[in-house]
Amino acid sequence: MKIERLWGSRLKESPDEAFIEFISGRDVRERPPCDAVLVPYDIWGSRAHAVMLWKQGIVPTEDAQKIISGLHDVTSLYQQGAFPLDPAKEDVHTNIESFLIEKYGLGVGGKLHTARSRNDQVTLDMTLFLRDRNLDFCRHLIALETSLLAGATAYAAVLIPGYTHHQHAMVTTFGHILLSYAESFYRDLLRFRQWHSLFNANPLGGAASYGTSLPIDRELTSLLLGFEKPSVSSLDLITNRWEAEAELSHAISIMMNHLSGLAQTLILFTTTEFGFVTLSDKYCGGSSIMPQKRNPSGLEVIKAKTAVAHGVQSSLYALGKSLFVGYNRDSQWTKYLIMDLIHECEEAPHIMAAILDTLSIDRERAHDLCRTGFITATDLMEAIVNDYSLPLRQAKMLIERAVKYSEQKNTDTITWEGLKQALEEMGLALALTADSVINHQDPATVVSRRKAIGGPTSDVLLKAVDAVTARVREQSEWLQDKTARLDSAQARLDDLEKDLLSHKA
Repeated sequence: MKIERLWGSRLKESPDEAFIEFISGRDVRERPPCDAVLVPYDIWGSRAHAVMLWKQGIVPTEDAQKIISGLHDVTSLYQQGAFPLDPAKEDVHTNIESFLIEKYGLGVGGKLHTARSRNDQVTLDMTLFLRDRNLDFCRHLIALETSLLAGATAYAAVLIPGYTHHQHAMVTTFGHILLSYAESFYRDLLRFRQWHSLFNANPLGGAASYGTSLPIDRELTSLLLGFEKPSVSSLDLITNRWEAEAELSHAISIMMNHLSGLAQTLILFTTTEFGFVTLSDKYCGGSSIMPQKRNPSGLEVIKAKTAVAHGVQSSLYALGKSLFVGYNRDSQWTKYLIMDLIHECEEAPHIMAAILDTLSIDRERAHDLCRTGFITATDLMEAIVNDYSLPLRQAKMLIERAVKYSEQKNTDTITWEGLKQALEEMGLALALTADSVINHQDPATVVSRRKAIGGPTSDVLLKAVDAVTARVREQSEWLQDKTARLDSAQARLDDLEKDLLSHKA
């Protein structure tokens, strides 16, 4: 008998494999060295740099042709898993340059490093890596927004209790809850977009921090690497090789806070005590000893990863607080921190979207809870204010007394008798009836009355869904534009390489 996991036999569906990987973390999986992740970016930067050196007449055609061919050989080996980094060569930059020198000799391979330093090289590699991951977070958030907005539409009229202080507050709808998170994640999307506008600048050409006397063309390398522009200062981005990482960690941390809050909300909604949300078996864990368990493990892991994000953000701020002008080796550790953070958090929006897409609501249970805990007391108070022009403060005192007297009769809603006793005590004569008191506390009726912008009434909610959908669509179009810009940069580089390789020495 083959056993893969110590739980799951009671589940009707097998757990999703991406979910299992998400909740198991690093327990049985290795992570590649950080510089192994940077190989494609170092090659991209080196190709653009080599072409620019050739175009500027700094490196002869024949040498540039060999360098480009050698870089493509590295790409091929890397894609086959046959380009392991040699620790004796210290970093990705030295490994690649050393490959070229060993293949073509120092007279050719040694020319690739002309007019650049590992300082601007690693800053470039990290910027390219972070830009890609930043755009990936945008993609994941747009997909999550799609799930939330679809849920907000599907559950626009599904009544559930709303809470403050973990206690019954007012009746709302599950759609209203999901739309609120869609608003939160939309702001997250804007933060990632802001990161792109702040840091999509080319550091290549800064060399050791103070520029180079060689006649390089930074505009060309910016074009070939998909940057908006070269950095204005050769010094700034190299000195501040922590800021892009910290800014991205900030966006990730706030996103994770929103995910963690949604996770905790869903966890409580799935408990026996609340019991009106059920997660799909595909996104539940189990117990090695308790056969009945269906644990919200993915949601718990999201909360754990949020704590990790907070720690990384604090460390990045600390690393950047006292860097002397110019490159500092301290900043090497920002690479490890931000890569760990991205690895921990990049799948969280996807997992949450999958959980939302597959959960189910026990509408009867939710509706039953909408008749307990005096949850409609506020709505009865507002109805009295509206119908009888009673000052709100006076109406609140009235309903507080009505709750007290009704509670003494072991009920969960205000009774006509309890309200009548409160009216008499306060000396008020209002034309209320037993039927009107019941009607003013009907869960569907009270929700239908909250028609102001932002409220849970179905018509209002669906208009809000349309508005947020339009805003998300705009961000999706922005993302498509930025992706197309990167594709165009790669195509330009390919074309220039073809020109180079077909050029006669």
